Amino acid sequence: MSLLLDVLLEKRSITSDQKDIFLNPDYKRDLHDPFLMRDMEKACVRIFEAIENKEKIIIYADYDCDGIPGAVILNDLFIFLGYKLAGNWNNIKKYDLSINWLLFLTSLIVLDITVIFAGWIWKIILEKVASKKIGFKTALQIHIWSWLLRYIPGKYTSPIKILAYQKNL
Repeated sequence: MSLLLDVLLEKRSITSDQKDIFLNPDYKRDLHDPFLMRDMEKACVRIFEAIENKEKIIIYADYDCDGIPGAVILNDLFIFLGYKLAGNWNNIKKYDLSINWLLFLTSLIVLDITVIFAGWIWKIILEKVASKKIGFKTALQIHIWSWLLRYIPGKYTSPIKILAYQKNL
């Protein structure tokens, strides 16, 4: 493995014994009982009460890479349970969902500046770890890949390892 990957895993307090388990998760081994989460039982009881009482249930989720799949899974769960989610979308359409374009564009600009700044910080860190000069574009690529791939289960570090290998880090 590359020195860069070893240092990043060390910074996450992952020992050499834990490295293979971390990089190659096994769902049968690594998934835990969801009822270990605080108030999971209360949430399940509330959902089943709503179903029994024929209350309307609406799923709200954010639009990122864990919010959308989470909403889809919940929707599928309710379909499996034979429960129709709130079907009166006219009530939902009453809410003002218009976009404040100035705020939206400002948010995009701030996000771009933040990503570029974080890429610059990654460049500094990677140069110290690899003990050699690294281009800003390479550092930015590694930053963005590591940022996006943290939400994907499985061998999510593979593109980072490939990129680090290609760049001789």
